[in-house]
This record gives sequence, C-alpha cells and structure tokens, in this order.
Amino acid sequence: MSFGYCFLSVVPLRKEPLSSSEQISQLIFGDCVEIIDKRINQNNIANSWLKIKNLADNYVGWVDWRQILLIDDAILPAKYIIKSFVAKIKMDEKEYFIGFGSHVIAYKWIIGEHKFEIDKKDIISPMPFSPTRLQEVVQTLINCPYQWGGKSVFGMDCSGFTQLVFSFFGENLLRDAHQQVEQGKEIDFNDLQAGDLCFFAKLENRISHVGIYLGDNKIAHCSSQVRIDYLDAKGIKPFDNKDLYSHKLVKIIRYFY
Repeated sequence: MSFGYCFLSVVPLRKEPLSSSEQISQLIFGDCVEIIDKRINQNNIANSWLKIKNLADNYVGWVDWRQILLIDDAILPAKYIIKSFVAKIKMDEKEYFIGFGSHVIAYKWIIGEHKFEIDKKDIISPMPFSPTRLQEVVQTLINCPYQWGGKSVFGMDCSGFTQLVFSFFGENLLRDAHQQVEQGKEIDFNDLQAGDLCFFAKLENRISHVGIYLGDNKIAHCSSQVRIDYLDAKGIKPFDNKDLYSHKLVKIIRYFY
C-alpha cells in the first residue's frame, strides 16, 4: 500500500485518467490519499496518472501523478486549518499560496525529504460549533465562485462548500450532497436551528443541492457563487427575486447536537 500528499493549493480529481476528463472533485493542500492504481505512460511520462482515494472523505478519482508527493505511510489527520483567505506556505525553498480551509500538520513540519513552514498567524485549530462562529466562516466565503467538483476558495460546488465550512468545526462530511444526507439525524422544519444542513431536489426528490441554515430564515449555499438567501418550508427564494423558488426543500439533517 502506498500513499500521497497534496502539496499544491488545488488539484483536480478526474473521473478518468485524462486531462480532458470531467473534474468530479478536488484535492486541496494537506489532503492525504491512498494510491489504488497507476497508469504510467513510458513514452510520455507527463501523461501519467494515479487513481487515489482521499482519506478525508473516501472519494475516488484520478490525479496527475506530478501533483502529489509520494509517501510511504498515511499522515495523521491535520491539527490546524488555514484561517486566512489565502496564505503563503514554504516548501523547501519554494513559496506557494494555499487557500482558506486547507489543512496543515503544524507551522513547521517535514514529509519525506521536504520541509514545510507557514506563519502561525495563518492557522487555527478546529473550533467548537457556535452560530456566531458559523457566521464568521460563511462570511469569509461569500461570493466565492461556483465550480463543478470544486471544494476550495478558488471555486466550489454546493457540497464542497458545506464540507469546507464543517471542517472548521472538526466535522468530516462526505463529498457529495447525496452522501451528506445520509449522515447526522433527520429533523423537522419546525425544529430547524443554525448549523443544520438543508437538502434540496429538482426531480423526483433526488438530492441535488445542499446548504447551511444560519437562522432567521436565512440559508448559506453555493449556487453561481456562495450566497445567503431566504428559506421557508418549501425551499429557497433568492433575496434578489423572492417571487420564485430556486430549490425545493426535501430533508433537513442535524450534525451538531
């Protein structure tokens, strides 16, 4: 068994071992992966791929083999999260930029032959959940653009947004909305409280969207961009067009008890 470590800010996780293949998710800095298959092109080493499983959420896909560090053993879960929207990190003598929500082991650490360092002011330990802290994390992400398969400040989808936010409170959500709805405890709309995840459907109650309830009939979600809209028992009404529903509410799940 072999493993890898994501040392870049964002790495596409693709459905097939092709640069043109659909991005189904991403790795972000600090993700540790298990390598489960290889496609090494001896005639063109730049076109070589690794099939990996992200140990944070068990998501499987293909990555360019040059975009992760190969390591012998899995790395323990990171103790700190990047709290700055963008932070500078040093690997050996090179500097990289990584985004809000990336995970680091310490402010100085070594992986294999590589030395990493980041300013202490850019990191924070996972926090106990509170509605106030939730608001602070969400506000940092407001207006970040939507991107299919994305899970970073440079572009995210709806479940990438919820996964990123919950990581600040030490909660490991699965990757997709239809997986996240299977975690936690289902509750009724009348019992809704800040931090609950709300799930939505377009056709035949098939889960296609997820957002985080903030209280006061407000929901944070990523639809075109990270935004805050109005929520009632039927679904989401955008604040810029309250005459129409954009998403149909089908289920509410509580994680923070």
